[in-house]
Amino acid sequence: MQGHTEVGEWELATVEEAAVRLRMSKSTVLRMIHSGRFAELHIRVLKPGRDWRIHLDDLDAYIASGLAPEREPGVPVLVRISGLAELFLQQGIAELDDDDPLGAFAAELLERIEGREPSEARGFIADESIDAELSAHARDARTRLPRRHPMRSGLNAVTPQYL
Repeated sequence: MQGHTEVGEWELATVEEAAVRLRMSKSTVLRMIHSGRFAELHIRVLKPGRDWRIHLDDLDAYIASGLAPEREPGVPVLVRISGLAELFLQQGIAELDDDDPLGAFAAELLERIEGREPSEARGFIADESIDAELSAHARDARTRLPRRHPMRSGLNAVTPQYL
């Protein structure tokens, strides 16, 4: 997992990593930290510097307990995928290994718009967790893939808009 750190025997996750695990947006996780909700759930958080870190064992225990909601009700988001973004995503999938998570995520995005006419307004409605997933995968693409890889361009061209 990129971004997590170990402090002594503890493994700590970033807010972004916690958001992906909880299938929430980063802003929702930050609201839960600031409101004291994580403390109520016995999930330890630290702020060793500028950024918050979440105790992974506590987070995993909360998820495994079955108390974590399947999906936090969120703010609706319109995810727009232009014809150009679709082309880049398709090319990017073709250039990645079959089991690459970036390719699987891109394929899921393309499935959601399958059969719709290409246009600048084409897209689908989801909740805010899609924004967190999109951000995490775009960061992964920027970290792992060469600068001109079509997957990087495709993920950057997908635009989430909060409704």
